[in-house]
Amino acid sequence: MLTGFDLDLARQITQTSNRIHGLFTQIHPPLERVLGPWLEHDAVSEVLSAWPNPAQLKHAGKTGIGAKLKKHRTRRHTAWSGAILKALDRQSVIVVGTDAAGLVIPHLARQMISLHDQRVGHELGIHGGGPPSSPRS
Repeated sequence: MLTGFDLDLARQITQTSNRIHGLFTQIHPPLERVLGPWLEHDAVSEVLSAWPNPAQLKHAGKTGIGAKLKKHRTRRHTAWSGAILKALDRQSVIVVGTDAAGLVIPHLARQMISLHDQRVGHELGIHGGGPPSSPRS
């Protein structure tokens, strides 16, 4: 029963990640190529939750993105924020649907964070003797 629950969480994480990949592939392929490998990292989900579209990411800048990544324990926060901004500069057109995707992406990013928290809580409950008070502390 517990293994099935963990598998369900893993599938939901994959599904949510794929939806984010798909949205960025449609609205900003260079950004998707940079963010894609990092989508499983909660710090990236936090960035996307705060700045869900290319214009907002560009406005946040390297300092804002780097600070958010650092706050959420990303060791390579400076390199990642620089890579995100370089990807933003690679596309000069605004694709139809970018604003609509910007409405959906923060919800998906928060869903990823929640699913990761549930999975960590589930694993701690099995291996640690009981559920933690806050899995992200």
